[in-house]
Amino acid sequence: MRAREIKPCAGCGRHPLHVEDGRRITFFVLTVDRAVLDERAARSTLGLAMHFGSDAAGLADVFSPDPEIVKTHPQLRTVLHLCEGCAGVQPDAPSLFELLEREVAAEEVEA
Repeated sequence: MRAREIKPCAGCGRHPLHVEDGRRITFFVLTVDRAVLDERAARSTLGLAMHFGSDAAGLADVFSPDPEIVKTHPQLRTVLHLCEGCAGVQPDAPSLFELLEREVAAEEVEA
């Protein structure tokens, strides 16, 4: 990762490489991909399983074309940087979902 790719901490907003209490300079990079269900592929796979019945799930698996029923999209990827302090357990720290919501909202404003 290059210096220009380091983003502020999603929790506190400071540079994630700030040093606190003499701790090592480490931080977390969390990559979250949003997954989308391909309904057509899922129906095909589940329909075959229903056709063969629950006792023959293995047989349905053999005859299934084995399509990817869940796909991730790079354009829906969110990357969070968290400093050591915010990644730890702190009572006032926002939850991971709150941080994701903030990051997605900020990305939408930039777009």
